[in-house]
Amino acid sequence: MKSSWEAFKANRQVLIIIIAANFLLAIATSVVANIAPVVIAALFESNSISQVVGLLAYFLSAIIYIVLLILNSLVGVLLVAVPARYYAFGEVVTVDEVFNIVFSRPWRYIRAGILFQIAFIVGFFFCFLPGIAVLFTFPVYANKVFTTNMPIMKAFSSSFSAVYKGENGWSFVFVQILAGIILCAASIAGLILCIIPGIAVIIIGPTIASFYVQNYAYNKGVVS
Repeated sequence: MKSSWEAFKANRQVLIIIIAANFLLAIATSVVANIAPVVIAALFESNSISQVVGLLAYFLSAIIYIVLLILNSLVGVLLVAVPARYYAFGEVVTVDEVFNIVFSRPWRYIRAGILFQIAFIVGFFFCFLPGIAVLFTFPVYANKVFTTNMPIMKAFSSSFSAVYKGENGWSFVFVQILAGIILCAASIAGLILCIIPGIAVIIIGPTIASFYVQNYAYNKGVVS
């Protein structure tokens, strides 16, 4: 855990920028989703705008919402990409590097995200356990997507093989469960004892846990 904290501190500049950007995009997405329709409806009811203009405004706000949602997802997943690239290449990840990674090949990461979400949803609704099984492959899957040029489908299938057929795959699953329990306990304790530490744990805790999980994956050969 200490080495994971040191890795987090080494990459704190880029991580702070990612968290801030993610927060601002989340606010913008919420505004477009919740406030824009109310304003448009109010203008329409007061006859300030015509029906055609109102429909166009609704359509435009929907497009903006989708774009912001995609951007929010792309920026958010960088919190997983940074630990993956840090342990893959052994160098501190810069701001220019991490944003260039995503926006130079956005469709690769959008397709990767859609594939994973579909697999999780299908697994979860058909039977709870397959959906959970998909979740435990995410750190390896994200690693392969962000650190290699491996095709998306191959990255997805090889992640399952690494986790559920590899020598240390099940211990990797256990480590993720343990990290999740510790993170939840620390968040609850922080919120009970003092709200600010609890919020801090909720914000940075998952990223530190991601560094720990990626570090474990490399040390145990789950990814290489």
